[in-house]
Amino acid sequence: MQGVVAHSGTANPRRSINGPSITVEADDNTALLLDHGNTVYSVIQTGFVYGAQRDDWTVQLIGTKGALTMGGYAWEPGEVSLYRGDRMKAPGRWETVELGEQEPYVWQSGATYIAECLASGEKPLLSGEHALHVLEVMLAAQRSAQTGQRIQITSTFPWPLRGSAGVQCHARQEQAA
Repeated sequence: MQGVVAHSGTANPRRSINGPSITVEADDNTALLLDHGNTVYSVIQTGFVYGAQRDDWTVQLIGTKGALTMGGYAWEPGEVSLYRGDRMKAPGRWETVELGEQEPYVWQSGATYIAECLASGEKPLLSGEHALHVLEVMLAAQRSAQTGQRIQITSTFPWPLRGSAGVQCHARQEQAA
């Protein structure tokens, strides 16, 4: 990640959630443009202000060699669809996997994974360097939204799938499932 541009604010200053109305104290609508380098960008839109939203594609990733969509929300995803290929050059096809077919999906299982890696002494896929980088991106997004400026990102982390120790712990976790 090399830079962040963001817009963020509070669209609804009061909100009622299962009870009395409360004053909103945090931004409830945020848009990010992330620069990963080499002309690779991500656009993220998130918030608590949508009157209606389709549940079938809550996450969509599009690249030069395909696309991926997730149906449902992070806490209760329904399916993941993957398109391999470039529709303009060599048409491919969408492949859909229903999440939870083999084992129920539990989004909190990341803590279990970390505990298993700590207990076994193996290095998890994600590291403290990765967490620090994510924190820098989040703080940069906040600063960009406040100043209207692009914020440079200086931290880096090793790509998690290239290290053999993390892959072994991850592979063992998949075999146990």
